[in-house]
Amino acid sequence: MWGNEAAKKKILLNSSEFYVGENLWDALHYLRKSGDPMPIWADAICINKEDVPERNRQLPLIKWIYFRAKTVVVWLGKKYSRYQSCMQVQTSQEVALQATSQDELQKSAVASETPTESIQAPKALALGIDEKAGMNANNEEREMVMELCADPYWNRLWIIQEIGRARQKQVCFGSLAMDWNAFIEIVTLHNSSCEGPLRLNRLLQDKYSGSHTLRKLLQDNRAALCKEPRDKIYGLVGLAADAIGFPVDYRKSLIEIWKDTMEFMNCRDLLPESDIIPFGGLLKSLLIGTSLGPLEQALQPYELRPNSALVIEDSSSPRVFKLQAYIVGCIIAIGPSTGEIISSMRKADEWAAEIQQNFGKELGDAHRENDILMHTIQDSDDECLASTCFSHVSNIRWSGSLNFTITNCYEFVIRDNKARYGLSHSYGQLNDTLPAAINSHLFLVKNPWRIETPWKMGIASRLAQPGDLVCWVRGVERALILRVTLGEYKHNFQVFGTALFTNDIENHDPHHATRLSWFREGEKLALQIDSTTIYVLLA
Repeated sequence: MWGNEAAKKKILLNSSEFYVGENLWDALHYLRKSGDPMPIWADAICINKEDVPERNRQLPLIKWIYFRAKTVVVWLGKKYSRYQSCMQVQTSQEVALQATSQDELQKSAVASETPTESIQAPKALALGIDEKAGMNANNEEREMVMELCADPYWNRLWIIQEIGRARQKQVCFGSLAMDWNAFIEIVTLHNSSCEGPLRLNRLLQDKYSGSHTLRKLLQDNRAALCKEPRDKIYGLVGLAADAIGFPVDYRKSLIEIWKDTMEFMNCRDLLPESDIIPFGGLLKSLLIGTSLGPLEQALQPYELRPNSALVIEDSSSPRVFKLQAYIVGCIIAIGPSTGEIISSMRKADEWAAEIQQNFGKELGDAHRENDILMHTIQDSDDECLASTCFSHVSNIRWSGSLNFTITNCYEFVIRDNKARYGLSHSYGQLNDTLPAAINSHLFLVKNPWRIETPWKMGIASRLAQPGDLVCWVRGVERALILRVTLGEYKHNFQVFGTALFTNDIENHDPHHATRLSWFREGEKLALQIDSTTIYVLLA
Protein backbone atom coordinates (compact mmCIF):
# COMPACT_ATOMS: atom_id res chain seq x y z
CA MET A 1 0.00 0.00 0.00
CA TRP A 2 1.05 3.61 -0.55
CA GLY A 3 0.15 4.56 3.01
CA ASN A 4 1.06 7.94 4.48
CA GLU A 5 4.06 8.91 2.36
CA ALA A 6 4.41 12.27 4.06
CA ALA A 7 5.62 10.52 7.21
CA LYS A 8 9.17 9.47 6.31
CA LYS A 9 11.17 6.87 8.23
CA LYS A 10 14.94 6.45 8.19
CA ILE A 11 16.68 3.21 7.20
CA LEU A 12 20.31 2.37 6.48
CA LEU A 13 20.94 1.55 2.83
CA ASN A 14 24.50 0.55 1.95
CA SER A 15 25.55 2.17 5.23
CA SER A 16 23.91 5.45 4.22
CA GLU A 17 20.76 7.09 5.52
CA PHE A 18 17.73 6.64 3.27
CA TYR A 19 14.13 7.70 3.89
CA VAL A 20 11.09 5.59 3.02
CA GLY A 21 7.35 5.89 3.55
CA GLU A 22 5.86 4.69 6.83
CA ASN A 23 4.08 1.73 5.26
CA LEU A 24 7.22 0.43 3.55
CA TRP A 25 9.08 0.88 6.82
CA ASP A 26 6.44 -1.30 8.56
CA ALA A 27 6.74 -3.91 5.80
CA LEU A 28 10.54 -4.09 6.13
CA HIS A 29 10.24 -4.55 9.89
CA TYR A 30 7.65 -7.27 9.41
CA LEU A 31 9.85 -9.13 6.91
CA ARG A 32 12.90 -8.80 9.17
CA LYS A 33 11.02 -10.47 12.03
CA SER A 34 9.49 -13.15 9.83
CA GLY A 35 12.52 -15.35 9.24
CA ASP A 36 16.03 -15.65 7.91
CA PRO A 37 17.71 -12.75 6.09
CA MET A 38 16.73 -12.61 2.45
CA PRO A 39 17.22 -10.27 -0.51
CA ILE A 40 14.23 -7.97 -0.94
CA TRP A 41 13.31 -5.84 -3.95
CA ALA A 42 11.00 -2.83 -3.42
CA ASP A 43 10.50 -0.36 -6.25
CA ALA A 44 10.39 2.65 -3.89
CA ILE A 45 13.99 1.82 -2.91
CA CYS A 46 15.37 0.19 -6.03
CA ILE A 47 14.15 2.71 -8.62
CA ASN A 48 14.85 6.43 -8.50
CA LYS A 49 11.51 7.61 -9.89
CA GLU A 50 12.73 11.19 -10.06
CA ASP A 51 15.31 10.13 -12.66
CA VAL A 52 13.26 9.73 -15.86
CA PRO A 53 15.98 7.98 -17.94
CA GLU A 54 16.49 5.46 -15.13
CA ARG A 55 12.74 5.00 -14.88
CA ASN A 56 12.57 4.31 -18.63
CA ARG A 57 15.33 1.70 -18.30
CA GLN A 58 13.82 -0.02 -15.27
CA LEU A 59 10.20 -0.27 -16.38
CA PRO A 60 10.73 -3.03 -18.99
CA LEU A 61 12.62 -5.05 -16.34
CA ILE A 62 9.87 -4.97 -13.72
CA LYS A 63 7.81 -7.70 -15.36
CA TRP A 64 10.84 -10.02 -15.16
CA ILE A 65 11.65 -9.03 -11.59
CA TYR A 66 8.19 -10.12 -10.42
CA PHE A 67 8.21 -13.16 -12.70
CA ARG A 68 11.55 -14.45 -11.39
CA ALA A 69 11.05 -13.58 -7.72
CA LYS A 70 10.79 -16.58 -5.40
CA THR A 71 7.88 -14.91 -3.61
CA VAL A 72 5.94 -11.71 -4.20
CA VAL A 73 4.72 -10.31 -0.90
CA VAL A 74 1.43 -8.43 -0.71
CA TRP A 75 1.76 -6.17 2.34
CA LEU A 76 -1.59 -4.67 3.35
CA GLY A 77 -0.37 -2.93 6.51
CA LYS A 78 -0.16 -3.46 10.25
CA LYS A 79 -3.65 -2.06 10.94
CA TYR A 80 -5.01 -5.63 10.76
CA SER A 81 -3.08 -6.72 13.86
CA ARG A 82 -6.26 -6.51 15.93
CA TYR A 83 -7.59 -9.57 14.09
CA GLN A 84 -4.69 -11.76 15.17
CA SER A 85 -6.84 -13.79 17.59
CA CYS A 86 -9.20 -15.10 14.89
CA MET A 87 -6.52 -16.51 12.61
CA GLN A 88 -3.50 -18.76 13.01
CA VAL A 89 -0.33 -16.67 13.00
CA GLN A 90 2.43 -17.89 10.70
CA THR A 91 6.07 -17.09 10.20
CA SER A 92 7.60 -17.09 6.76
CA GLN A 93 9.38 -20.36 7.57
CA GLU A 94 6.03 -22.00 8.32
CA VAL A 95 4.56 -20.68 5.10
CA ALA A 96 7.58 -22.03 3.20
CA LEU A 97 7.25 -25.44 4.88
CA GLN A 98 3.54 -25.55 4.16
CA ALA A 99 4.11 -24.51 0.56
CA THR A 100 6.60 -27.39 0.30
CA SER A 101 4.03 -29.74 1.77
CA GLN A 102 1.52 -28.47 -0.73
CA ASP A 103 3.97 -29.08 -3.59
CA GLU A 104 4.40 -32.66 -2.39
CA LEU A 105 0.63 -33.09 -2.26
CA GLN A 106 0.35 -31.76 -5.79
CA LYS A 107 3.12 -34.09 -7.05
CA SER A 108 1.40 -37.01 -5.33
CA ALA A 109 -1.87 -36.08 -7.00
CA VAL A 110 -0.21 -35.94 -10.41
CA ALA A 111 1.61 -39.23 -9.89
CA SER A 112 -1.61 -41.02 -8.94
CA GLU A 113 -3.65 -39.18 -11.59
CA THR A 114 -5.85 -37.90 -8.77
CA PRO A 115 -7.71 -34.66 -9.60
CA THR A 116 -6.27 -31.72 -7.67
CA GLU A 117 -9.76 -30.89 -6.38
CA SER A 118 -9.56 -33.99 -4.19
CA ILE A 119 -6.82 -32.44 -2.05
CA GLN A 120 -8.68 -29.22 -1.22
CA ALA A 121 -9.35 -30.17 2.40
CA PRO A 122 -5.72 -31.08 3.23
CA LYS A 123 -4.61 -27.91 1.40
CA ALA A 124 -6.70 -25.73 3.71
CA LEU A 125 -5.02 -27.26 6.73
CA ALA A 126 -1.55 -27.08 5.19
CA LEU A 127 -1.93 -23.40 4.38
CA GLY A 128 -2.66 -22.45 7.93
CA ILE A 129 -6.37 -21.62 7.88
CA ASP A 130 -8.08 -22.20 11.19
CA GLU A 131 -10.58 -24.60 9.62
CA LYS A 132 -12.94 -24.59 12.58
CA ALA A 133 -13.11 -20.80 12.61
CA GLY A 134 -13.56 -20.78 8.87
CA MET A 135 -16.41 -23.29 8.98
CA ASN A 136 -18.13 -21.48 11.81
CA ALA A 137 -17.72 -18.16 9.97
CA ASN A 138 -17.35 -16.26 13.23
CA ASN A 139 -18.13 -12.59 13.23
CA GLU A 140 -14.60 -11.38 13.87
CA GLU A 141 -13.22 -13.28 10.91
CA ARG A 142 -16.06 -12.06 8.70
CA GLU A 143 -15.39 -8.47 9.78
CA MET A 144 -11.71 -8.88 8.95
CA VAL A 145 -12.48 -10.23 5.48
CA MET A 146 -14.89 -7.41 4.72
CA GLU A 147 -12.24 -4.85 5.70
CA LEU A 148 -9.59 -6.67 3.65
CA CYS A 149 -11.83 -6.70 0.57
CA ALA A 150 -12.55 -2.98 0.93
CA ASP A 151 -8.85 -2.13 1.29
CA PRO A 152 -7.90 0.53 -1.32
CA TYR A 153 -4.83 -1.57 -2.11
CA TRP A 154 -6.89 -3.61 -4.57
CA ASN A 155 -7.70 -0.49 -6.59
CA ARG A 156 -4.05 0.20 -7.42
CA LEU A 157 -3.10 -0.34 -11.04
CA TRP A 158 0.46 -1.57 -10.57
CA ILE A 159 -0.55 -4.57 -8.44
CA ILE A 160 -2.24 -6.09 -11.51
CA GLN A 161 1.15 -6.67 -13.13
CA GLU A 162 2.98 -7.36 -9.88
CA ILE A 163 0.59 -10.08 -8.73
CA GLY A 164 -0.18 -11.24 -12.25
CA ARG A 165 3.47 -12.06 -13.01
CA ALA A 166 4.23 -13.67 -9.65
CA ARG A 167 5.03 -17.38 -9.36
CA GLN A 168 4.23 -17.55 -5.64
CA LYS A 169 2.27 -14.91 -3.75
CA GLN A 170 2.17 -14.37 0.00
CA VAL A 171 -0.44 -12.07 1.52
CA CYS A 172 0.65 -10.35 4.75
CA PHE A 173 -1.50 -8.14 6.96
CA GLY A 174 -0.98 -7.23 10.61
CA SER A 175 0.92 -10.22 12.00
CA LEU A 176 -0.74 -12.69 9.66
CA ALA A 177 0.54 -14.42 6.56
CA MET A 178 -0.99 -16.89 4.11
CA ASP A 179 -0.42 -17.91 0.54
CA TRP A 180 -2.65 -16.50 -2.20
CA ASN A 181 -4.91 -19.53 -2.64
CA ALA A 182 -5.61 -19.73 1.07
CA PHE A 183 -6.32 -16.02 1.16
CA ILE A 184 -8.81 -16.33 -1.72
CA GLU A 185 -10.49 -19.30 -0.01
CA ILE A 186 -11.19 -17.39 3.17
CA VAL A 187 -12.26 -14.27 1.27
CA THR A 188 -14.69 -16.34 -0.82
CA LEU A 189 -16.09 -17.94 2.32
CA HIS A 190 -17.15 -14.60 3.80
CA ASN A 191 -17.65 -12.28 0.86
CA SER A 192 -20.16 -12.44 -2.02
CA SER A 193 -18.76 -9.39 -3.82
CA CYS A 194 -16.85 -9.87 -7.08
CA GLU A 195 -14.58 -6.89 -6.47
CA GLY A 196 -11.26 -6.42 -4.67
CA PRO A 197 -9.05 -9.52 -4.46
CA LEU A 198 -11.69 -11.76 -6.10
CA ARG A 199 -11.73 -9.62 -9.23
CA LEU A 200 -7.94 -9.80 -9.38
CA ASN A 201 -8.05 -13.56 -8.85
CA ARG A 202 -10.42 -13.96 -11.81
CA LEU A 203 -7.92 -12.02 -13.91
CA LEU A 204 -5.19 -14.45 -12.86
CA GLN A 205 -7.36 -17.47 -13.69
CA ASP A 206 -8.01 -16.10 -17.17
CA LYS A 207 -4.34 -15.37 -17.81
CA TYR A 208 -3.99 -17.86 -20.66
CA SER A 209 -7.50 -17.58 -22.08
CA GLY A 210 -6.88 -14.53 -24.25
CA SER A 211 -7.93 -11.93 -21.68
CA HIS A 212 -4.39 -10.62 -21.19
CA THR A 213 -4.27 -8.64 -24.40
CA LEU A 214 -3.40 -4.98 -23.96
CA ARG A 215 -6.81 -3.87 -25.24
CA LYS A 216 -8.69 -6.18 -22.82
CA LEU A 217 -6.49 -5.25 -19.87
CA LEU A 218 -7.04 -1.54 -20.50
CA GLN A 219 -10.79 -2.05 -20.77
CA ASP A 220 -11.12 -4.26 -17.69
CA ASN A 221 -8.90 -2.12 -15.46
CA ARG A 222 -9.90 1.38 -16.51
CA ALA A 223 -10.98 2.20 -12.94
CA ALA A 224 -7.62 1.19 -11.41
CA LEU A 225 -5.75 3.99 -9.65
CA CYS A 226 -2.26 5.39 -10.20
CA LYS A 227 -0.66 8.75 -9.52
CA GLU A 228 1.04 9.08 -12.91
CA PRO A 229 -1.46 9.04 -15.82
CA ARG A 230 1.16 7.49 -18.12
CA ASP A 231 1.07 4.43 -15.88
CA LYS A 232 -2.52 3.79 -16.97
CA ILE A 233 -0.84 2.37 -20.08
CA TYR A 234 2.70 1.56 -18.98
CA GLY A 235 1.53 -0.28 -15.84
CA LEU A 236 -0.23 -2.95 -17.92
CA VAL A 237 2.21 -3.34 -20.80
CA GLY A 238 4.36 -5.85 -18.90
CA LEU A 239 1.37 -8.14 -18.30
CA ALA A 240 -0.08 -7.95 -21.81
CA ALA A 241 0.69 -10.95 -24.02
CA ASP A 242 0.68 -8.84 -27.19
CA ALA A 243 2.64 -5.76 -26.07
CA ILE A 244 6.24 -6.90 -26.58
CA GLY A 245 8.21 -3.99 -28.02
CA PHE A 246 5.81 -1.32 -26.77
CA PRO A 247 7.65 2.05 -26.60
CA VAL A 248 8.00 3.28 -23.02
CA ASP A 249 9.19 6.82 -22.40
CA TYR A 250 8.08 8.98 -19.47
CA ARG A 251 9.46 12.05 -21.23
CA LYS A 252 6.63 11.92 -23.77
CA SER A 253 3.47 13.98 -23.47
CA LEU A 254 0.11 12.33 -22.85
CA ILE A 255 -0.87 13.03 -26.46
CA GLU A 256 2.28 11.31 -27.71
CA ILE A 257 1.58 8.25 -25.56
CA TRP A 258 -1.99 8.20 -26.88
CA LYS A 259 -0.64 8.22 -30.45
CA ASP A 260 2.05 5.62 -29.62
CA THR A 261 -0.61 3.25 -28.27
CA MET A 262 -2.99 3.73 -31.19
CA GLU A 263 -0.26 3.25 -33.79
CA PHE A 264 1.25 0.27 -31.92
CA MET A 265 -2.14 -1.46 -31.96
CA ASN A 266 -2.81 -0.48 -35.56
CA CYS A 267 0.50 -1.67 -37.02
CA ARG A 268 0.02 -5.11 -35.41
CA ASP A 269 -3.59 -5.45 -36.63
CA LEU A 270 -4.84 -5.50 -33.04
CA LEU A 271 -7.60 -2.97 -33.73
CA PRO A 272 -10.53 -4.00 -35.93
CA GLU A 273 -12.08 -1.06 -37.80
CA SER A 274 -15.15 -1.13 -35.57
CA ASP A 275 -12.96 -0.70 -32.45
CA ILE A 276 -10.77 2.20 -33.60
CA ILE A 277 -13.06 4.98 -32.35
CA PRO A 278 -14.22 3.25 -29.12
CA PHE A 279 -10.65 2.25 -28.23
CA GLY A 280 -9.35 5.74 -29.01
CA GLY A 281 -12.02 7.15 -26.70
CA LEU A 282 -11.07 4.70 -23.95
CA LEU A 283 -7.39 5.65 -24.22
CA LYS A 284 -8.26 9.34 -24.12
CA SER A 285 -10.36 8.91 -20.98
CA LEU A 286 -7.55 6.95 -19.29
CA LEU A 287 -4.77 9.39 -20.11
CA ILE A 288 -6.49 12.76 -20.30
CA GLY A 289 -10.05 12.40 -19.02
CA THR A 290 -13.23 13.74 -20.52
CA SER A 291 -11.95 17.28 -21.12
CA LEU A 292 -10.71 18.42 -24.51
CA GLY A 293 -7.15 17.76 -23.47
CA PRO A 294 -3.97 19.48 -24.66
CA LEU A 295 -5.10 19.93 -28.26
CA GLU A 296 -2.28 22.34 -28.95
CA GLN A 297 0.06 19.34 -28.79
CA ALA A 298 -1.95 17.54 -31.45
CA LEU A 299 -2.84 20.41 -33.76
CA GLN A 300 -0.15 22.10 -35.77
CA PRO A 301 -0.77 25.36 -37.70
CA TYR A 302 -1.70 24.49 -41.26
CA GLU A 303 0.49 25.72 -44.08
CA LEU A 304 -0.26 25.45 -47.79
CA ARG A 305 2.25 22.74 -48.71
CA PRO A 306 0.53 20.52 -51.27
CA ASN A 307 3.71 18.57 -51.98
CA SER A 308 4.89 18.40 -48.39
CA ALA A 309 7.17 15.48 -47.53
CA LEU A 310 5.09 15.10 -44.35
CA VAL A 311 2.13 13.80 -46.35
CA ILE A 312 1.81 10.00 -46.19
CA GLU A 313 0.47 8.36 -49.33
CA ASP A 314 1.36 4.76 -48.41
CA SER A 315 -1.90 3.16 -47.27
CA SER A 316 0.03 0.27 -45.67
CA SER A 317 1.79 2.58 -43.21
CA PRO A 318 1.05 1.80 -39.52
CA ARG A 319 0.16 5.47 -39.16
CA VAL A 320 -2.81 5.04 -41.50
CA PHE A 321 -6.13 4.11 -39.89
CA LYS A 322 -8.91 2.90 -42.19
CA LEU A 323 -12.56 3.66 -41.42
CA GLN A 324 -15.89 3.76 -43.22
CA ALA A 325 -17.36 7.26 -43.58
CA TYR A 326 -20.91 8.29 -44.44
CA ILE A 327 -21.08 11.17 -46.92
CA VAL A 328 -23.65 13.64 -45.58
CA GLY A 329 -23.25 15.84 -48.65
CA CYS A 330 -21.28 18.54 -50.46
CA ILE A 331 -20.68 22.01 -49.05
CA ILE A 332 -22.50 24.41 -51.39
CA ALA A 333 -21.79 27.67 -49.56
CA ILE A 334 -19.54 29.09 -46.86
CA GLY A 335 -21.04 31.82 -44.71
CA PRO A 336 -19.72 34.39 -42.24
CA SER A 337 -17.84 33.52 -39.08
CA THR A 338 -19.72 32.79 -35.87
CA GLY A 339 -18.78 36.23 -34.59
CA GLU A 340 -19.83 38.07 -37.74
CA ILE A 341 -23.27 36.44 -37.94
CA ILE A 342 -24.12 37.92 -34.51
CA SER A 343 -22.39 41.30 -34.78
CA SER A 344 -23.37 42.24 -38.35
CA MET A 345 -27.01 42.46 -39.45
CA ARG A 346 -25.81 42.79 -43.04
CA LYS A 347 -23.93 39.50 -42.80
CA ALA A 348 -27.00 37.86 -41.29
CA ASP A 349 -29.14 39.08 -44.20
CA GLU A 350 -26.62 37.86 -46.75
CA TRP A 351 -26.62 34.47 -45.07
CA ALA A 352 -30.43 34.32 -45.12
CA ALA A 353 -30.33 35.14 -48.84
CA GLU A 354 -27.85 32.32 -49.41
CA ILE A 355 -30.22 29.91 -47.68
CA GLN A 356 -33.13 31.15 -49.78
CA GLN A 357 -31.16 30.70 -53.00
CA ASN A 358 -30.09 27.13 -52.22
CA PHE A 359 -33.15 25.69 -50.46
CA GLY A 360 -36.12 27.08 -52.37
CA LYS A 361 -38.13 23.84 -52.07
CA GLU A 362 -37.19 23.29 -48.42
CA LEU A 363 -37.18 26.92 -47.32
CA GLY A 364 -39.36 26.46 -44.24
CA ASP A 365 -37.19 23.69 -42.81
CA ALA A 366 -34.03 25.58 -43.75
CA HIS A 367 -35.13 28.79 -41.98
CA ARG A 368 -36.20 26.82 -38.92
CA GLU A 369 -32.76 25.19 -38.72
CA ASN A 370 -31.06 28.54 -39.29
CA ASP A 371 -33.00 30.15 -36.42
CA ILE A 372 -31.92 27.32 -34.12
CA LEU A 373 -28.33 27.75 -35.27
CA MET A 374 -28.40 31.53 -34.71
CA HIS A 375 -29.89 31.19 -31.22
CA THR A 376 -27.35 28.51 -30.30
CA ILE A 377 -24.44 30.69 -31.42
CA GLN A 378 -25.91 33.72 -29.65
CA ASP A 379 -26.30 31.78 -26.37
CA SER A 380 -22.84 30.19 -26.51
CA ASP A 381 -19.71 31.76 -25.09
CA ASP A 382 -16.45 32.00 -27.02
CA GLU A 383 -14.91 29.04 -25.17
CA CYS A 384 -17.81 26.80 -26.15
CA LEU A 385 -17.66 27.92 -29.77
CA ALA A 386 -13.89 27.47 -29.83
CA SER A 387 -14.38 23.76 -29.14
CA THR A 388 -16.92 23.32 -31.93
CA CYS A 389 -14.57 22.52 -34.81
CA PHE A 390 -10.86 22.46 -35.56
CA SER A 391 -8.73 23.55 -38.52
CA HIS A 392 -6.77 20.32 -38.60
CA VAL A 393 -5.35 18.86 -41.82
CA SER A 394 -4.56 15.16 -41.81
CA ASN A 395 -1.15 14.19 -43.15
CA ILE A 396 -2.72 11.18 -44.90
CA ARG A 397 -3.60 11.59 -48.57
CA TRP A 398 -5.05 8.68 -50.51
CA SER A 399 -6.53 7.83 -53.88
CA GLY A 400 -9.96 6.40 -54.49
CA SER A 401 -13.19 6.83 -56.42
CA LEU A 402 -16.60 8.30 -55.72
CA ASN A 403 -20.02 7.37 -56.91
CA PHE A 404 -20.51 8.91 -60.37
CA THR A 405 -23.48 11.04 -59.29
CA ILE A 406 -21.59 12.53 -56.34
CA THR A 407 -18.57 13.21 -58.56
CA ASN A 408 -20.71 15.15 -61.05
CA CYS A 409 -22.24 17.19 -58.25
CA TYR A 410 -18.84 17.94 -56.79
CA GLU A 411 -17.51 19.19 -60.15
CA PHE A 412 -20.56 21.37 -60.60
CA VAL A 413 -20.27 22.91 -57.14
CA ILE A 414 -16.56 23.66 -57.61
CA ARG A 415 -17.14 25.36 -60.98
CA ASP A 416 -20.12 27.33 -59.74
CA ASN A 417 -18.43 28.62 -56.59
CA LYS A 418 -14.80 29.00 -57.65
CA ALA A 419 -14.94 32.71 -58.46
CA ARG A 420 -16.87 33.63 -55.31
CA TYR A 421 -14.66 31.42 -53.13
CA GLY A 422 -11.46 33.00 -54.45
CA LEU A 423 -12.68 36.54 -53.77
CA SER A 424 -14.31 36.17 -50.40
CA HIS A 425 -12.06 33.75 -48.48
CA SER A 426 -8.27 33.62 -48.35
CA TYR A 427 -8.07 30.18 -46.75
CA GLY A 428 -4.62 29.12 -45.60
CA GLN A 429 -3.60 32.75 -45.05
CA LEU A 430 -5.64 33.48 -41.93
CA ASN A 431 -3.83 34.14 -38.69
CA ASP A 432 -3.41 30.76 -36.96
CA THR A 433 -3.15 32.45 -33.57
CA LEU A 434 -6.78 33.58 -33.73
CA PRO A 435 -9.21 31.69 -31.47
CA ALA A 436 -10.98 28.82 -33.18
CA ALA A 437 -14.36 30.52 -32.62
CA ILE A 438 -13.27 33.47 -34.80
CA ASN A 439 -12.00 31.14 -37.49
CA SER A 440 -15.17 29.00 -37.59
CA HIS A 441 -17.62 29.67 -40.39
CA LEU A 442 -21.19 28.72 -41.15
CA PHE A 443 -21.76 26.33 -44.03
CA LEU A 444 -24.60 24.93 -46.13
CA VAL A 445 -24.60 21.36 -47.40
CA LYS A 446 -26.68 19.40 -49.91
CA ASN A 447 -26.91 15.69 -50.54
CA PRO A 448 -27.01 15.25 -54.34
CA TRP A 449 -28.74 11.87 -54.17
CA ARG A 450 -31.69 13.09 -52.16
CA ILE A 451 -34.85 15.00 -52.93
CA GLU A 452 -34.51 16.51 -49.46
CA THR A 453 -31.48 17.15 -47.25
CA PRO A 454 -32.22 16.51 -43.54
CA TRP A 455 -29.01 18.18 -42.29
CA LYS A 456 -28.53 21.47 -44.08
CA MET A 457 -26.10 23.63 -42.11
CA GLY A 458 -23.74 24.00 -39.21
CA ILE A 459 -20.33 25.38 -38.21
CA ALA A 460 -17.15 24.32 -40.01
CA SER A 461 -13.43 24.88 -39.76
CA ARG A 462 -12.01 27.98 -41.46
CA LEU A 463 -10.40 25.65 -44.02
CA ALA A 464 -13.74 24.48 -45.43
CA GLN A 465 -14.49 25.31 -49.07
CA PRO A 466 -17.53 24.95 -51.32
CA GLY A 467 -17.26 21.53 -52.94
CA ASP A 468 -15.75 19.80 -49.92
CA LEU A 469 -17.48 16.67 -48.71
CA VAL A 470 -18.80 16.45 -45.14
CA CYS A 471 -18.64 12.95 -43.65
CA TRP A 472 -19.68 11.20 -40.46
CA VAL A 473 -17.76 8.35 -38.84
CA ARG A 474 -19.71 5.91 -36.69
CA GLY A 475 -19.48 6.71 -32.99
CA VAL A 476 -18.58 10.41 -33.39
CA GLU A 477 -20.93 13.37 -33.82
CA ARG A 478 -18.21 15.70 -35.05
CA ALA A 479 -17.97 15.50 -38.85
CA LEU A 480 -14.89 15.49 -41.06
CA ILE A 481 -14.39 17.86 -43.98
CA LEU A 482 -12.95 15.99 -46.92
CA ARG A 483 -11.05 17.79 -49.69
CA VAL A 484 -11.22 16.02 -53.06
CA THR A 485 -8.81 16.66 -55.91
CA LEU A 486 -10.46 15.32 -59.02
CA GLY A 487 -8.57 13.16 -61.49
CA GLU A 488 -9.57 11.45 -64.71
CA TYR A 489 -10.01 7.99 -63.14
CA LYS A 490 -9.02 8.34 -59.50
CA HIS A 491 -9.37 11.20 -57.05
CA ASN A 492 -7.14 12.28 -54.16
CA PHE A 493 -8.72 12.69 -50.71
CA GLN A 494 -7.49 14.46 -47.59
CA VAL A 495 -9.13 15.62 -44.34
CA PHE A 496 -9.32 19.41 -44.03
CA GLY A 497 -10.78 20.18 -40.62
CA THR A 498 -13.98 19.26 -38.80
CA ALA A 499 -17.57 20.47 -38.64
CA LEU A 500 -20.71 20.15 -36.53
CA PHE A 501 -24.30 20.28 -37.73
CA THR A 502 -26.97 22.35 -36.02
CA ASN A 503 -28.53 19.47 -34.05
CA ASP A 504 -25.14 18.45 -32.69
CA ILE A 505 -24.22 21.98 -31.63
CA GLU A 506 -27.59 22.55 -30.00
CA ASN A 507 -28.08 19.43 -27.95
CA HIS A 508 -25.67 16.68 -29.02
CA ASP A 509 -28.14 14.62 -31.03
CA PRO A 510 -28.69 11.36 -29.08
CA HIS A 511 -29.86 9.63 -32.26
CA HIS A 512 -26.56 9.93 -34.11
CA ALA A 513 -26.09 6.17 -34.43
CA THR A 514 -29.68 5.74 -35.64
CA ARG A 515 -29.47 8.41 -38.30
CA LEU A 516 -26.50 6.67 -39.92
CA SER A 517 -28.90 3.91 -40.99
CA TRP A 518 -30.53 6.54 -43.24
CA PHE A 519 -27.59 6.34 -45.66
CA ARG A 520 -27.39 3.94 -48.59
CA GLU A 521 -24.43 1.77 -49.39
CA GLY A 522 -23.35 4.04 -52.27
CA GLU A 523 -22.97 6.95 -49.85
CA LYS A 524 -20.17 5.28 -47.93
CA LEU A 525 -16.53 6.09 -48.49
CA ALA A 526 -13.38 4.22 -47.40
CA LEU A 527 -11.59 6.80 -45.26
CA GLN A 528 -7.88 6.93 -44.36
CA ILE A 529 -6.79 9.15 -41.47
CA ASP A 530 -3.95 9.53 -39.00
CA SER A 531 -4.07 9.17 -35.21
CA THR A 532 -4.16 12.93 -34.67
CA THR A 533 -7.33 13.19 -36.73
CA ILE A 534 -8.92 10.47 -34.58
CA TYR A 535 -7.96 12.44 -31.47
CA VAL A 536 -9.49 15.60 -32.94
CA LEU A 537 -12.72 13.71 -33.65
CA LEU A 538 -12.82 12.59 -30.02
CA ALA A 539 -11.93 16.01 -28.55
